[in-house]
Amino acid sequence: MNIPRLPKMLPSSIMLLCAYFGTYSVKAGLPHWSVGTSTNLGIYATGADVDSYEHRITIIIHFTPPSTNIGISPFMHFTKGTNGIGTVTTPLRNGRFFWGTNSFCGFVELRDADGVKVRLLKPEINDPAAYPNSYRLKIVGRLDDDPVAPHELPLALSGVDASQAFYIKDYFKIKEPGDYQLTVWPKIYKRLGTNDDLCVRMDIPPVTIPIHWAGNSQ
Repeated sequence: MNIPRLPKMLPSSIMLLCAYFGTYSVKAGLPHWSVGTSTNLGIYATGADVDSYEHRITIIIHFTPPSTNIGISPFMHFTKGTNGIGTVTTPLRNGRFFWGTNSFCGFVELRDADGVKVRLLKPEINDPAAYPNSYRLKIVGRLDDDPVAPHELPLALSGVDASQAFYIKDYFKIKEPGDYQLTVWPKIYKRLGTNDDLCVRMDIPPVTIPIHWAGNSQ
């Protein structure tokens, strides 16, 4: 079997990236990725505390056969204006899967070593109303309040594997150092068709991530 050889010189961007992760792994250690179970459609979640100092949580939704997150184009309409010039319009957004109406990854819960829940600072992210059984993009769709580059909400899951990240301190007030368990119940929405804006909720099996909190200084 022929094994391909790596080039002698890597591009500078890749060398810098390797150097960054090499330094990161020495200082903080590589993150431990927790893996959830897969749905019958081949979709599952992984999660990790990728920064042991800032505690940035990353959730990744993985798509395996028969599911795929390769983008689909919206249904295109060809119309002819009064001047006889044809134009193409795209009334529906591009995207195969979307997040909840709040564009968050799903329900979250943090417990300490004794199993006691830590108070959630933003309970609205666990509001069932944010994750209806289904929604239509034309009805729930809106722009966020970014004055520079507003995004269409809810956000589409982009990439072959889609990720979302957040900081623990933005959602939980941890008072005591120690070991904690963060559980995330991802909720995504599958668009039924290219020319259909109806999206149906999919509850992805939860993923539990260990968090080691060193103290209030974090």
